[in-house]
Amino acid sequence: MTADQGPPPGDTRALDHYVLQVHDVDAAGAAFEHLGFQVRPRMTHIEFGTCNRVVQFRNTYLELLGGLEAAPSDIVREYLPRFECGEGLSHVSLRSYDLETDRRAAAEGGLDPGPITSARREVVMPDESVEETDSDFFYMWRRERLYLSLFLSVHHRPHTIWIPEYQEHPNTAVDTTAVTFVSDDPLLDRDYFSKIYRCAPATDEPDVLRFRGARGDIGEVFSRTLIHERYPGLDLDLSDRQPGYPIGLTISVRALDRCRAALTDGGTDCTMHEGALLVPPERAHGAVIEFVPATEDA
Repeated sequence: MTADQGPPPGDTRALDHYVLQVHDVDAAGAAFEHLGFQVRPRMTHIEFGTCNRVVQFRNTYLELLGGLEAAPSDIVREYLPRFECGEGLSHVSLRSYDLETDRRAAAEGGLDPGPITSARREVVMPDESVEETDSDFFYMWRRERLYLSLFLSVHHRPHTIWIPEYQEHPNTAVDTTAVTFVSDDPLLDRDYFSKIYRCAPATDEPDVLRFRGARGDIGEVFSRTLIHERYPGLDLDLSDRQPGYPIGLTISVRALDRCRAALTDGGTDCTMHEGALLVPPERAHGAVIEFVPATEDA
């Protein structure tokens, strides 16, 4: 299984990957292994020195990002205030297939794009050979709403990112189907998300926005009131140090019973709600993880 190799029909973008920033990337990797994920060993971004451990899925990936305090300030300064709210999800990337064209369009649309930057790193392949990724990105930070920002990424050597052997997880995870944000006012995020997703919200209400990506993946923004209905029974410690941030991941699995068994084996208690397993944020370094059954073609 590898990520899609070309742009989908239409203009709507799809989810690429997302950042969960932590103080200790190895401790975070161990925590996600206890959740039944195969977590790749630590890698280092060659250009700016941060480190990560990655969980690969069919078309997306989770990046546990560490080493932020030691990285050059011009690269990571916008990330550091997220720690005032604790560890957790901070940044979500949608996919690009032509980053230079997309950056010009972002500038014309008033999205204040940063420079195109390389995220290359060495990766050990299944045969123990070492290759180098070739991925670029640019940020579009909203200075007043930092963690309700999105960015775009392109992968010129996708075979070094999406590797079938690294997509097999004890919890039977297949792919990320949704990322959920909490916001003090979702309507303030509507135009920004619409411009980057390149579509109108499928759900457009004062307390919830829902954008449907090109693969059917969902980006949703909930108010601080409605987020408790989204994740009933969980003790969400919402910080008011920022207007909002990504808070939850929905991940499809082939077998919910095997997923539950992997969670139990790892010492994680979970709750069931409407056919989904919910893992509380204290077990996933600040993120809520929702496991749902995969569709039949997964």
